Amino acid sequence: MRRSAWQPNTGTEVPAVTPVPRTFGSSGKSDVSIVIVTHNSQSVIERCLTALAGNLGRLSAEVIVVDNASTDETSRILANYPGVIVVENEANVGFAGACNLGIRMSTGRQVLLLNPDAFLTTGALERLVDGLNLFPDVGLAGPTFRSAQGSMRPALERPPSIGGMYFRLTPLRYLRQLRRQPPWRPRPDTPVVTGYLIGAGLLIRRKVLEDIGGFDEGYFLYWEDMEYARRALAHGWKLLWVSDAIIRHERGGSSANVASGERHWLSLVGARRYFDAWRPTWFPLVWAIFKVLHIANLLLVCCEGALKALIHGLRGRRARVERHRQRRREAWAFLRRRLWEFVQL
Repeated sequence: MRRSAWQPNTGTEVPAVTPVPRTFGSSGKSDVSIVIVTHNSQSVIERCLTALAGNLGRLSAEVIVVDNASTDETSRILANYPGVIVVENEANVGFAGACNLGIRMSTGRQVLLLNPDAFLTTGALERLVDGLNLFPDVGLAGPTFRSAQGSMRPALERPPSIGGMYFRLTPLRYLRQLRRQPPWRPRPDTPVVTGYLIGAGLLIRRKVLEDIGGFDEGYFLYWEDMEYARRALAHGWKLLWVSDAIIRHERGGSSANVASGERHWLSLVGARRYFDAWRPTWFPLVWAIFKVLHIANLLLVCCEGALKALIHGLRGRRARVERHRQRRREAWAFLRRRLWEFVQL
């Protein structure tokens, strides 16, 4: 098997933290640039890079890791990969901003954005690249994600909607079964003009970056992939779900260190920015109503969490007890820390 130029150092000497950039290929460019954003990712980054090293196949690649001010052992681990281009930010500039920094440094014909908790499997990257090469009108391609439990999830998701937020995040969730919405059945291996591709493993054609630029850095975490797909579609590009390209994804591993309630806050900030940009006329009134209903929903979640944890505790269902306690903790943390900011959002 061909040894990657950025496989881990196996000697006793620790290499320099800042490696020399490498490019491959006859034109001076690699087939694909792989951009990974880390933040306190010591538990997953080594597995991510090891999976990359063993699953490039026929492709040449450069790997760029942009670290968002990690305080754990992430930097020390990255030092064991001397062929990786490492950028260490002094402050956490957010996922979108870090991705853009890595993209600006990249030289590959295509760019793969990969979460540190996403692990390539055999042939996955080659199939994604082949998908873009097969369809010249496709600008973004995504894989099938396999969870740690073995469940499969297409990268191609239903486009977000205000109605969806109302039926998920307000008391209207109790009436969800009344919402008549056809099931989302993404079309595999076929260019489409609706939906969005999950950013945990997103392959971007270089021409798209030249056409519409990088991510909107107004999104700190979450929703940036939805906005990017929406912008690509608006410029005439299509999306592709490559169904047989499998990436193992420990969902949530990239944001596991975000404080309780903060993930939800960042998601709401992203939602506000997304819908405000694309539906400016009537959105302010709808958003004002949503905020009132969402606060009521969070209070209900706190009450439900306590009650359901008690009931499942009496029945000895420990896993369900912890799940409902965690939901209650998240809701209460958001109300304590972000309520006033949410009201003003």
